[in-house]
Amino acid sequence: MIVDFDVKTDRIPISSSPQSREQLASGQLPPEVNTLGVTIRKSVTAPLMLISLSSPHGTHDAKFLANYAYINLNDPIARLYGIGQTQVFGSVNMPCGSG
Repeated sequence: MIVDFDVKTDRIPISSSPQSREQLASGQLPPEVNTLGVTIRKSVTAPLMLISLSSPHGTHDAKFLANYAYINLNDPIARLYGIGQTQVFGSVNMPCGSG
């Protein structure tokens, strides 16, 4: 379920709106979903910042750079105030030790 709000919407009353919508939807979800739980997170529909990593002399491939981003950048950036979601692009495979 995706809940969208207009940019001009007052932020204080809407802070509980996604949770109330989740409560309404939980009665319609399969029991297995309710047992595992539902995660609510803030995100934006368009990226506000993109970071590009490159290997100047070609010593590292896209898989290495994506793994570096997962290990060293993804979590610290996700913990910053105001960040709703992070995503690493550039490699199909997950880094070692993930997923």
